[in-house]
Amino acid sequence: MKTLFLSLILFGCTAIQATASSDCDPGPESGGGIDRIYDDGYVRVDFGGNLGGLTWNWGYDSPDQVQGDMIFFTCLTDMEGGAQQLLTDAFSLGGITAPSAPYFGSFAGPGPLISDNPLFRSITVVPEPTSVLLMAVGAVALLLNLLRSRRRGL
Repeated sequence: MKTLFLSLILFGCTAIQATASSDCDPGPESGGGIDRIYDDGYVRVDFGGNLGGLTWNWGYDSPDQVQGDMIFFTCLTDMEGGAQQLLTDAFSLGGITAPSAPYFGSFAGPGPLISDNPLFRSITVVPEPTSVLLMAVGAVALLLNLLRSRRRGL
């Protein structure tokens, strides 16, 4: 039982300790006609200059990024003090069915068109991994003390 709790906690900490990318450049929160580079894909200007606010020069890595009529792109960056920032932009697929992942559109095209302007952006701060590990160790200690107390009938 102790090993199970410790394994679950440590697995969770490992998942949080993701590597930030220095290549990520998501651009401003709104506006089209610019290149946007993410950790898991891109939305770039195409040969036609993104005529009508649409581009075929986009690509993504995982089928999990497509949800309904939207596609999500993420960018993880390091912050001061060891914390990380997870930025997520959502783009409209405009009713198209996304090609199977991984998909890599090109500048010359043609290809399926999506909006080049994000519908919305969310930003989440991921705590410093050391803080999370200390919280996890505290939680494990609390659980072990509770288990010991139950065994003693306290």
